[in-house]
Amino acid sequence: MWKLFNQKSEKEEEKVQTPKDGVKGEEKKKSAQGGKGTDKKDKKKEDTPKEKKTSAPAKSNGKLSAGHGIFIKPLVSEKTASMGSMDIYAFAVSTDTNKVEIQKAFKNMYNVKPVSVRIINMPSRTKRFGKNMGTRSAWKKAYIRVPKGSKVNIYEGV
Repeated sequence: MWKLFNQKSEKEEEKVQTPKDGVKGEEKKKSAQGGKGTDKKDKKKEDTPKEKKTSAPAKSNGKLSAGHGIFIKPLVSEKTASMGSMDIYAFAVSTDTNKVEIQKAFKNMYNVKPVSVRIINMPSRTKRFGKNMGTRSAWKKAYIRVPKGSKVNIYEGV
């Protein structure tokens, strides 16, 4: 009884979807031979195109700001304030960024191309919490020099 129920009529066999390549003759031959049409394995291979696995860059996301993941915070101190008058600004940046990435992110954020970027790796330090010893993690500092006369509002709201 199930054989009768699962059998396809001749009209249904003709309506079998053609593959994307446009080869109709192979399917008609298979249906004319009394087969089930295309094998499941062949159908899966034809229907699903091979997708190349590409890894998206971790730092580039259209929804986030231009410097997201690169600039952690601006460094505000007496030294950096005096350097601001010489068109040099200081930032704490991510430890895995380089000068080129910092320069591109600064240009995207402030629409000013930096003249130079200097990077300093700050070492980790031990800190005492009562009788327990701990460590402050290492971090990276960047000094960014911009052209004279360019307006950059970094310390606004700090």
